[in-house]
Amino acid sequence: MKNIKKEYTNGEITIVWQSGKCIHSGNCVRGNPDVFHPKEHPWIKPEASTTEKIKSTIDKCPSGALSYYFNNRQIMNNYSTLTEAINDLKSKGYTEDFNLKQNCIECRDGQFKVFHDEFHIDQAFRFDVDTDPADQSILYAISSDKHNLKGLLVNGYGIYTEDISNEMIEKLKY
Repeated sequence: MKNIKKEYTNGEITIVWQSGKCIHSGNCVRGNPDVFHPKEHPWIKPEASTTEKIKSTIDKCPSGALSYYFNNRQIMNNYSTLTEAINDLKSKGYTEDFNLKQNCIECRDGQFKVFHDEFHIDQAFRFDVDTDPADQSILYAISSDKHNLKGLLVNGYGIYTEDISNEMIEKLKY
């Protein structure tokens, strides 16, 4: 079966579907039945729901077959490797190296502490490595208007071992 890639938008958010990645978990249909109709054509109808509910549903896609981007932001690519994504995003101005702390992200050796309400996740990319679960990670492209910063945060999957605040956990859900 060939990998089909299609995009569907409600004007605010664009859903990207890649058929070759889909494992048919059904999370999308159960999570947002107004949008996802696998027996209809087109099977994705983003105009039937809010952007926030669409985002929340797609964030639960276990295979990465569904992703999204916000139409008012620069469209970013799907990447094959973490290194490819980091290099491309750095060339697009995401130059800061953010580190996750208990109640903020920081960069430049602690010079900037950016709290959960001071940054936006412009896009997130999930990297699944079949050979070693320890290599699975999420790359966040983050911007902060308040601090005039754009950068990247790499975080592993699974239960957080760091002691971080509920606000940070909620902000970084993917």
